[in-house]
Amino acid sequence: MTSKPTLVLILSVVYFFFGTWLYNQINPSCQPKVEIETPLEVSPKEPVTSKWSSPEVTSNPSFEDLKNKLLLGKSEDNIFEITGKYFKGESTPEGFANMGAARAEEIRKLFPELPNERIRLKSALADDVDGMESNPFSNASFKWVAAPEKLAPVVEIGNQALIYFANNSTVGKIDPKVQEYLAKLAEILKTSNETVSVTGHTDSNGETAANHQLGLSRAKTIQTILLKLGVPAEKITISSKGETEPASTNDTEAGMAANRRTVIQRVK
Repeated sequence: MTSKPTLVLILSVVYFFFGTWLYNQINPSCQPKVEIETPLEVSPKEPVTSKWSSPEVTSNPSFEDLKNKLLLGKSEDNIFEITGKYFKGESTPEGFANMGAARAEEIRKLFPELPNERIRLKSALADDVDGMESNPFSNASFKWVAAPEKLAPVVEIGNQALIYFANNSTVGKIDPKVQEYLAKLAEILKTSNETVSVTGHTDSNGETAANHQLGLSRAKTIQTILLKLGVPAEKITISSKGETEPASTNDTEAGMAANRRTVIQRVK
């Protein structure tokens, strides 16, 4: 017959193991952890993003706020600089130096209120980041820069080029860079179905009618050079906007210099 102390010991052991089991069932911290794999939900916080090896850009909900803040930095004649970013290993779109340059041109379209004369496009190689080949990533930086004291003789922006003129002059700064650009353009026009429109612009000095004629003369200067380089006449259309479409203010010397220009637009 079992003694009373032995029975108490047996009941105590049973109680201990039962209590431990029951505690483990109730306390969630003691439950084994089960890893649940969930799909990646991409909610880009960056205002503008791209995907790997694609020139396309996506403006996200935060873009409008950024854009409004950026436009507050516009002064009479400063320049808005857009830098498209790209990673090593991304493909290079046809007609561009790299993927960043292609993205910069697409991002430029998000700022239609700024004329091309007030915009500069650049590209920059970015440091690699985790998940860059599978997730959207930030693709640009923006800043306002002071207008250069001396404008470059020719500025290319995508399928458009700007050639600047001296005050009251119909002869552009035909230095080697301009000649190089026009020679390259002539070869494209002679070997493709592309055409060009050439539009002359002026600052606001002088009479409106005289400025219209001055703008037309500037367009004719470019037309004459292209014709001499062998471009068929039917591929060149010229016109003048005179002083009616300023790229910058006419209240400063830098602004007027930016307005004295001829815009060459390639049409594919």
